[in-house]
Amino acid sequence: MIRGGNPVALPTETVYGLAADAFCEKAVGSIFEIKGRPSNDPLIVHVARLEQIENIAFVPSVLAALAKAFWPGPLTVVLRKKDNIPEIVTSGLPSVAVRIPAHPLFREVLEKVDRPLAAPSANPFGLVSPTRAEHVASSFGQNSPYILDGGSTEHGIESTILSLLDPVPAILRLGPLSPDDLGSVLGGLPAVRLQSEDSKPKAPGNLTRHYSPNASLQLHPNSASIHRAIENISNPQTVGILLLERPSPNENWPDKSKLLWLSEGGDLNEAAFMLYDALRELDTDPLVEKIHCHAVPDKGIGPAINDRLSRAAH
Repeated sequence: MIRGGNPVALPTETVYGLAADAFCEKAVGSIFEIKGRPSNDPLIVHVARLEQIENIAFVPSVLAALAKAFWPGPLTVVLRKKDNIPEIVTSGLPSVAVRIPAHPLFREVLEKVDRPLAAPSANPFGLVSPTRAEHVASSFGQNSPYILDGGSTEHGIESTILSLLDPVPAILRLGPLSPDDLGSVLGGLPAVRLQSEDSKPKAPGNLTRHYSPNASLQLHPNSASIHRAIENISNPQTVGILLLERPSPNENWPDKSKLLWLSEGGDLNEAAFMLYDALRELDTDPLVEKIHCHAVPDKGIGPAINDRLSRAAH
């Protein structure tokens, strides 16, 4: 399929991706067409081995240490590109985003095709990312691409994106690897430069509204704020509620509202794993018109979860 120029949906350790030969402009164009993705939003190029990156980008010395610590895994780095990468992949930017994924099925495909694969998330643009094969199929319906089912993804949210274009490395998208994780290898904390840029995003996932369910989503600072927001709603069946952890019996949530939680005991890694699955479950309930959720603690993977929720709420 991929050798024939057709995009294929397959799992990474983060979310399912829609992959095509990064050197084939027609195949990459099909990714944008299938997703309805704007041409100004660059793609991530996935490779099997570090030496393949040297063929498409200029590699700084610090990448060796990062690769040893975090690859294969959920780290994407932005590097100065070489001329052989098509402009459509990088949206005309002088840089290219690259990573070495960890999922065994994706790695098997990379080894077999022996080509870099461009792959954004395998869902219609701007909507909730897929973490299971059935999410891909239901998102596209009759227009679904060919899907390789590798089960549920490991992390549940997209990779951390780190720019190495400037003297001080900078995180452009939060993800499973925290600033502290990266700082332990870099010898100092990276800058954090998150965008909300719709005209010229420098990395994927930087648009103001992204990762969004079809239902309206409101992000609250805490669960008490959700209580206040819904206390006078006339029809609680139209309300979806998403909490970090299982509520105690005395919290008194409306019986007729659809109530979900991301982790039994508030574990943030489990919450990240469940985030998109829970948003999809609430969004597919025909009665739910608005989803209320709250921010999670600002530690570990928590800031990445909050980033996804804040963009989904725009």
